[in-house]
Amino acid sequence: MNENGCPYYIEITNCYVSHLAYYIGKKVYPVELEEKYKKEGLEIQFDLYLSKAPSPTDCQIDYVVSLEKISVVTK
Repeated sequence: MNENGCPYYIEITNCYVSHLAYYIGKKVYPVELEEKYKKEGLEIQFDLYLSKAPSPTDCQIDYVVSLEKISVVTK
C-alpha cells in the first residue's frame, strides 16, 4: 500500500496460464478493487484483463488492469 506513488498495487509472482507468464514480476494497478482485497501480503488469484483506465498520478506500475473471479489463496 502507498508504495511507488500508488494507493495500492498487486505484484504478480505466479501465473497458471502459460500465455500470460510475461506478467510474472510485474506490478499492476487494479481498478475498482474491493476493500477486502487491499491487504498487504494477501495472496489472491484472479483473471486479469488490461484496462484503458489511467493509472493514479505518480503511480509507477507496469499495467492498469481489471480483475474478475477474485479469490483468496489459502495454504
